[in-house]
This record gives sequence, structure tokens and C-alpha cells, in this order.
Amino acid sequence: MKVLPWGPVSPIIANLFMEHFEDLALSTFYSSVNVYGRYVDDTMTVLKRSEVQDFTNHLNSVHPSIKFTVELEEDSRIAMLDTLITRQPDGSLSFSVYRIKALTRINTSTSTATNR
Repeated sequence: MKVLPWGPVSPIIANLFMEHFEDLALSTFYSSVNVYGRYVDDTMTVLKRSEVQDFTNHLNSVHPSIKFTVELEEDSRIAMLDTLITRQPDGSLSFSVYRIKALTRINTSTSTATNR
């Protein structure tokens, strides 16, 4: 893969490349993907659980420089882009704000911040 120089059009070109990549990958997978969406470098895919590994392997075989990883739902929930998506018993989805629980227990002294 060619490295693009950083500039105002680089995100546009990268997005166009990924759209081409996704069209190729989705059209050549042996099964239909129920839902596929992407925001920058995060994707959300809905497909049969038995096809997850095959789909990941397929995506990773389309281009040598593009590699995908998998995060599966747990307890019918998965977080994406600060949104918690919950699969309801009837198959519908509910959405709520998701915040990572962070407890650092780091105290900052007020003398470390100065106004200049």
C-alpha cells in the first residue's frame, strides 16, 4: 500500500480506498452480511456467529496492509463509538451512551498547574 502524504485530501482518499475495499470484500464473501457499517477505522457487522471467523479471515485476505480484529458482543451488548448497543429479546436494538469506567486514583497537586 502506498503511503499518502499528510494533507487536506488524505482522509478523503483513504475513505475512497476503504469504500472500494469494502465493496470488493462484501461482494466476494460467500454469505450475505446483514449489517455492515464503518466510521473511520471502527466497523460494526451483523452476521451469523458461525461466520464471524470466516468473515474476519476473508477481510484480512483482501489487501495485505488492511487487517481487522474482532470484538464480540457479551451479554447481548457491545460498545461502539461511545454508544452501548443492546440486543433485546425480541431482536430489536436499544442504544445508550457508553462511557469507559476509569478509576485512576491519581491525585494531581494544584501546584502542578500554573497560569502563565
